Amino acid sequence: MFRRLFDLIAGLISVRITGSQVEKVLNMAMARGVFISDVRKESNGAVLKVRNSGYSALKTICETQDYQIEVIKKQGVPFYKTVLKRRLGFLVGVSFFLLMTYFLSDFIWFMDVSGNQMVSTEEIREVAAKYGVEKGVSKHDFDKTEVELALLREINRLSYAKVDIKGVSLNIKVVEKTFAGPEITAPCDIVANSDGIITDILVLNGEKQKVVNDVVSKGDVIISGIIYPKPNPFGLDDPNQSLEPYRVRARGIVYARVWQESYGECALNEVQTIAAGKEKLQYLLITPWGEISMWNQSESLGNTVDNRIAKTISTPWGQLGFLKIVSQEFQTNSIERSANEAEAIAVEMALNSLPRSINDTEGNYKVEVVSSPAEAFVRVKVLVELIEEISEVRVLE
Repeated sequence: MFRRLFDLIAGLISVRITGSQVEKVLNMAMARGVFISDVRKESNGAVLKVRNSGYSALKTICETQDYQIEVIKKQGVPFYKTVLKRRLGFLVGVSFFLLMTYFLSDFIWFMDVSGNQMVSTEEIREVAAKYGVEKGVSKHDFDKTEVELALLREINRLSYAKVDIKGVSLNIKVVEKTFAGPEITAPCDIVANSDGIITDILVLNGEKQKVVNDVVSKGDVIISGIIYPKPNPFGLDDPNQSLEPYRVRARGIVYARVWQESYGECALNEVQTIAAGKEKLQYLLITPWGEISMWNQSESLGNTVDNRIAKTISTPWGQLGFLKIVSQEFQTNSIERSANEAEAIAVEMALNSLPRSINDTEGNYKVEVVSSPAEAFVRVKVLVELIEEISEVRVLE
């Protein structure tokens, strides 16, 4: 074991000596104190290992005795040292980069807030900053639990908060409280919120003013919140019964056949740009002194669109970070459509642009082409017939 360790430190050279009677050369070398090991006989010579310190003596003996000597392999610290000297600048740069990466990975450089809609991102960041969470701080300078409790305590519109750290990125995930809208208890009518023909009506409370197949306009009263008591049909009037009208909170469900108009267009001739399926990736290190290429995929592409994704931080010396460039190859195709094909696409676009989905069983539509034959586009208007709930509450004055 110790001999192997010493050989590694001193350095070993594997050589091949070519010639007859190689034993003569080996005996002369050992007589001069040259350390030789792992001798393997070959048909026209031998393969062996010699220490780095004795290689010059062995080479001199071979040349004096007209033997050929060939170096096969070099092992040990002395030869690594030579490589290190040649690559010293590169190794220093890599070591510095790794040390800086390790050092910077202890800090928060990217911060994101997700899950918020009503509460502003700036408000959440301000509260988090009061408790030490902001860009450029060490991960050990704040307590995640303390920050989460502070967010819930100081922003009463939040029901949940979670601080999640992955690498140098911090994400604050929140869930906002849901407040139910105020229930209308005052007397009110149920009115139509759009024009249509009533197809179904269910009265839960109030006086029905419309029936199935009635045409209504937006704002028409369908279920009234004013009740007019009716006298007993059998003539047995109750002296305690009042025939004065009274008001209630009308309730009910109303469905009607309604119409919506939409517009769509499609070009007869179009040039489309589509992805060719090939990509090229580049990674660069952004420093205050310029961009340094770290890895560049060696692949030639045709026409490309570059997508640059940069993550940087501000330092006293300038911007520091990483840049990823994704080059997407694309190609252009010329498409020619017939008038019927263009009309079908325009109709589909018009239907997709409707704010409400079409009922597959009840809905149907009419198409009107509004473009002239000489135009480069086919333009259509689509009138869609739907069955929808049209009830709306209106408080009585």
